[in-house]
Amino acid sequence: MGTVTVRVSTDTRDRIAELAREAGQPMSAVIDEAIRDYERKRFFEDLNRQVAATRADPEAWADHQAETAVFDKAAGDGLADLDDTDYSTW
Repeated sequence: MGTVTVRVSTDTRDRIAELAREAGQPMSAVIDEAIRDYERKRFFEDLNRQVAATRADPEAWADHQAETAVFDKAAGDGLADLDDTDYSTW
């Protein structure tokens, strides 16, 4: 894996260095983890937007409900309906 230089403010560099010191990891590992977390956050924000848009369209929501109803019975785990789940907390 190659490396490149990225310009950040001194404050940001110091914050990364402190986090790396506390975690006992190299600064690059802290940055890698931060990027993964940011990507995950954006993914679930987008998912929540898409679900909200689908719910706002009664026809689309009814189609979604009909399509996924079959899976509600498949698990047989007795878990409550997760339609109101905020997926960004997963």
